[in-house]
Amino acid sequence: MLEFGFLPGGPGRTIIASWECSPGSTVTERYGKLDSQRVVSIGDAYLGTQAWYNEARSSKPQTFAAAPAQDPTASSGSCDFCRWRELTAEDAWGRVENEHALTASNLFKYCQPAHGLVLFRRHDPLAFSAPELAGALAAASEWLRQAARAHPGAHHPLLLWNCLPRAGASQFHGHMQVALSQVPFPAELRLEAATRRYEGEAGAGRGGYLVGVRRAHAAAGLLRRHGPPGHGAWCYAALAPTKDAELVLHARSLACPALAALLFAALRALIDGLVVTAFNTAAINMRLDGAANGADSPVIVRLVSRGRGAASDVGALEVACLHACLDWTR
Repeated sequence: MLEFGFLPGGPGRTIIASWECSPGSTVTERYGKLDSQRVVSIGDAYLGTQAWYNEARSSKPQTFAAAPAQDPTASSGSCDFCRWRELTAEDAWGRVENEHALTASNLFKYCQPAHGLVLFRRHDPLAFSAPELAGALAAASEWLRQAARAHPGAHHPLLLWNCLPRAGASQFHGHMQVALSQVPFPAELRLEAATRRYEGEAGAGRGGYLVGVRRAHAAAGLLRRHGPPGHGAWCYAALAPTKDAELVLHARSLACPALAALLFAALRALIDGLVVTAFNTAAINMRLDGAANGADSPVIVRLVSRGRGAASDVGALEVACLHACLDWTR
């Protein structure tokens, strides 16, 4: 049976399907009653993302033993980022420093004209506190402002945070990347296209695509808001995530205290509550003139778990379809 419907007040679609199989007595004894399952597919009709949910997948067997990431510098004390004065480079405009974080120029760049690093002063990448995270975001925001002043022809900022090797990090020490590009990133282009299409179809008075996204998640009971009016931030568990356990945050600026508080709470829930040992975080849509973003065009921060098991969380499904099969348990 299939049922089609639109998320209340937002740009989405849902498909609910009942699925049946004949697992046999041995499988039933081991994993429980699986002969009838409910699969829910939720998609964003404007961004083109889609996710499949099935509660039965939480009992899927994992035959690969989980191995926590080991600090390769623990015995030698040879961490490049702990010895940042000697082993990292400065950008042409110098470093941004505060109590909890500092910046460096990325020696191995992939973005033109500016690509830098934000280093936590604390070595352990999973042990950051709320003030330390806020300090890192503040340093990133200031680096982007100074990079934009040095390169007035570049208007496209990006923040990346790959935590531990499973998430793509090449250094154990906690760090983010910041970049400023002369050309838009693909995520920006998809967002612009989705916004134009939504506004063309929804008409005036709907508040824009991202307002509609928040409205849809609020209707599903998944939206949380933190901070005073005009200076707050929003967080929701994505109905149509790009990867497992995706949380999305909206805020008026990268240095917004409410954003730092929500992101800290989300990360600690993953690390301490779900025992996630690696994650990716990315931010786009930051303004470079120091002004705050509007509610209909906020800074967008995406956070995804990279799991805690030894098996890869990226497979042929993601490569071929770009869909997420949501699993909060890996």
